[in-house]
Amino acid sequence: VFCVVLSAAEVRQKSQQPSQSKRMKSIASVAVLLLAVVPVLVDVTTALPSFGSKIPNGERVPCQDDTDEGCISGYCRGLGHPTCSGGISGQTPQLLSPFGQDWKDAEFEWTTDLCMADSDGDGYTNGEELGDPCCLWTMEQDAGGRVSSYTTDFVPSHPGDSTHVLPDDYERPKSCDAEEMRPGESPDDVATMAGGAGYNEGETRGSFDMVMEPYPIPRETTTYVDFLFNLPDDIGDVVHIVYGEALVSQPKHLHHFVVSGCTSRVDDDKVGRPTDDVPDDCNVPVGGFSGWAPGVTMWEAPRNAGVPIGKKFGIQAISVNVHYTDGDAPFLNGEQAIATDGIRVHYTPDLRPKTIVNSPLIQVGFGPPDMVVEPNKKRSFITRTCTVESRCQDQTDDTMNIIGSAILSNPDLTCASGAAMMLCSFSDLFQLACPASCGLCEEGTPRSPDEYDAFSVFYHAHLLGKEMYTTLIPQDDPGARIDLRSRDVWTYEDQTPYPLEGVVIRPGDKIQTTCVFDSTDRSESTRFDLATYDEMCLNTVGIIMDTPDMEGGDTTAANEIYLRGFRCSTGEEGDIWLGEFGLDEDPRLVIDSHPLKDAQCSFPTGLWIYDGVPSMQKRCDGEIVKTDDGICDQTPGPSFLNPTAVAGHTCQGGLFGDKDSNDGTTELQCTSGGGKWIEYDCGEAQQFLLQASVNGLALEEKQFILEYWWAPKCCVGLGADDKDVDGDGDGASSSTDSDDSSSASILSHGSALLLAGMLMMNLVAF
Repeated sequence: VFCVVLSAAEVRQKSQQPSQSKRMKSIASVAVLLLAVVPVLVDVTTALPSFGSKIPNGERVPCQDDTDEGCISGYCRGLGHPTCSGGISGQTPQLLSPFGQDWKDAEFEWTTDLCMADSDGDGYTNGEELGDPCCLWTMEQDAGGRVSSYTTDFVPSHPGDSTHVLPDDYERPKSCDAEEMRPGESPDDVATMAGGAGYNEGETRGSFDMVMEPYPIPRETTTYVDFLFNLPDDIGDVVHIVYGEALVSQPKHLHHFVVSGCTSRVDDDKVGRPTDDVPDDCNVPVGGFSGWAPGVTMWEAPRNAGVPIGKKFGIQAISVNVHYTDGDAPFLNGEQAIATDGIRVHYTPDLRPKTIVNSPLIQVGFGPPDMVVEPNKKRSFITRTCTVESRCQDQTDDTMNIIGSAILSNPDLTCASGAAMMLCSFSDLFQLACPASCGLCEEGTPRSPDEYDAFSVFYHAHLLGKEMYTTLIPQDDPGARIDLRSRDVWTYEDQTPYPLEGVVIRPGDKIQTTCVFDSTDRSESTRFDLATYDEMCLNTVGIIMDTPDMEGGDTTAANEIYLRGFRCSTGEEGDIWLGEFGLDEDPRLVIDSHPLKDAQCSFPTGLWIYDGVPSMQKRCDGEIVKTDDGICDQTPGPSFLNPTAVAGHTCQGGLFGDKDSNDGTTELQCTSGGGKWIEYDCGEAQQFLLQASVNGLALEEKQFILEYWWAPKCCVGLGADDKDVDGDGDGASSSTDSDDSSSASILSHGSALLLAGMLMMNLVAF
């Protein structure tokens, strides 16, 4: 979801957060984003910590110099460089060791030729130095815990440093057929993406491009913009995406793509052009990895699985949300960069037996005001316990009340009442929210599985993220802590899915996931939000399932795939909490060393049906805490902030400078008076309100603005007592103005809310 292509010097210079120019227009985009992508600095593509997982014992080579910054827990993290610190983000110059050059020449794959080579000329092959003298190791073995006992027990030496050699008593194995040299057997029907995405022999192949028309990137630090594309007419009714690749024209500015499917085709004159009006039906998750950032293979999946698109899957067009960064960079000299970025989709009409989907564990793309990374902390963390449960169950009455209030003006809506109104018969989205009431969750169906097969884990944060951890705690063995490819060295430049093999997750199991941040270079708190210099914590597990019948049944194919996945409980045990680790603490044990019960306060999850998303509330001592600070904190009944809803427009400069659409000022007045008419969202309004004293607002002024300007637009679930205000100066009240009211804004994206797209997409995501 998120990469910034800057030099290390530029990154260091930008330790202060810039003002955020524009957020995503819908929670659906945020959701997808939530799962979305990884970045790599183009200057340092050969200095990625994940490379260590792609060679035998690549993360277990002892350091010769314990003072080297790249020496983590005694192991060298820069085998491709003259020093271990070469593998750590931000270190320059990025020189290659002899092994690093050979590794690059091998296109970053552990090949037989690379294994048999002696890169550093010390008399030992690379395979011998890394514990794979017979060149039998594969990433699949490593992902499935099937590496030979010889390789596992071996103490490796550095294949790129001729002074770091094997001990004098080292002896080459007498036979490669010996028991200790043999890897474990691969279980039947187990998929892994360790081998990389691609076609199988004999598969029918096809591809198509989606490329934007030339687009001048705005002179702003952060820009989000949407583009629409129709699927080609000749691809057939349903195909499996095999993989995708980005067509990048502006590597210094392109941060990420987030992809959603549209159920209807779009007008030809809108194809490839920027739009502020994404159709309401562009809310279908596109499979697997529905996002991109530099270094990522889109929709990467095992060779027996794919991502379905096409008419029979309910996708006829594609919406691409694009994040550009540093459009105001000094090196542009005031000029605008022109982008012609896009995506090439590789597909096969030969449907594969398996389909992939993503299950989010934590999705903090934005958070309440008190959820921040405090400054000058070496190892601050945010964490959550996911208690696994089936997605095939109804939303709670409280959740449906809020959805009903926001979308149908019916605050009494429940799954039972909606089913009685026959919503199951004509609303696929209602089926998604209330599958049990719609008769879709009978025992023994694939929608209520006894277990889920995991094939990958993915981590995402921004610049401060340095470590990532996920552990499985089985219900039948609660004392176990099974590591799921945790990363004690992680960088936002190297966000890649890590393969799993043979990992089975069952309802009732717990999955603990944690992001660790280093804010020692920050002098102010860093909030969780969408801008590059804000923070995020978006961790997901990819699961694989049988491809459903695309001919239809009692629900859509897209619903079928979603309902076969798992979600995390949103009860109090599913709250998010924060803390700080000591330098020697193991974050894999956070549930033991820093348990939720010891946290002074925590943050509930469950933003409607979005899994792992903060609800914008805070819980202290078991009670939801209400304050007078936020826009929605004084509203009656259950309500919460929709940070992406439009709160209004302000006039910057000119005769009407600092006037606002909410006070009746119009765009025509502003621009005619020499001002600039600027849209702002509810998240930005909230930040302004929280700094009321700094902005010179008197208490009475703050109260008036809160009650009459922003609460009716920004607070979801206010019900029938919402105020009627003219928010954009067009003479229409916010309760009826579909462009500006919070409820109408949510209505326009209501399908995305009920879709869980954020979940699946995710990138099945990133």
